[in-house]
Amino acid sequence: VNLWSHAKKYIEKSNQINTSRSPVLSEVILNLAEAYRIKKNYSLSYTLHKEALKINNRSAHGYNNLAGLLVEMMKSSSGNENQNHMAMEAAKKALEIDPTMSESMANLAIIYNNDNRHWEAIKWYEAALKSAEKEIRTRKKMLIASKTKGSRVLQNPGFFLAYGNAIEMTKTKNSLLTAYESYQNTYRLDPNFQFINEKMAKYSLNRSNFLE
Repeated sequence: VNLWSHAKKYIEKSNQINTSRSPVLSEVILNLAEAYRIKKNYSLSYTLHKEALKINNRSAHGYNNLAGLLVEMMKSSSGNENQNHMAMEAAKKALEIDPTMSESMANLAIIYNNDNRHWEAIKWYEAALKSAEKEIRTRKKMLIASKTKGSRVLQNPGFFLAYGNAIEMTKTKNSLLTAYESYQNTYRLDPNFQFINEKMAKYSLNRSNFLE
């Protein structure tokens, strides 16, 4: 509620000040858009994302959030096939602005996975993994404490589950992690994550049969 009130007050005052290409106003609107996404008001969240990007079209964060919103909409009844293309364009735009953004790489991987382009998905899952690890190392050296750089990928159980699924689909032997190692990461982060116990049980059974 405080976030919404703060953002709305700022937006109401925007006609009184010069906000052309204002990064501050853009970020406030993006925060409001995120609040509505959490409330699952996807239509209003989408409108606010577009408004924020009109104000500041050089916001990698904004394009990344828009891509994430469209991916989430694809999973709901409010999604449609065109949104997969829109999400891909938004994620690519974010990476055009910030080529090191691991979250956008992860979003792009999810989008390719949703489109059954699993080899391309693996490429971006692994790019996201490498970039996230580099972000964490860099911020540790700089003594910067943040949960928004790199850790959002590395602490996301869904990221590792999806990466493992893509490895399974392609049966590749050249991935950074095996499917089982990826599922182990999911289980470590959240042992109750959807489908992970079934995945772990399958691999445990296969390993037991092999040992016999």
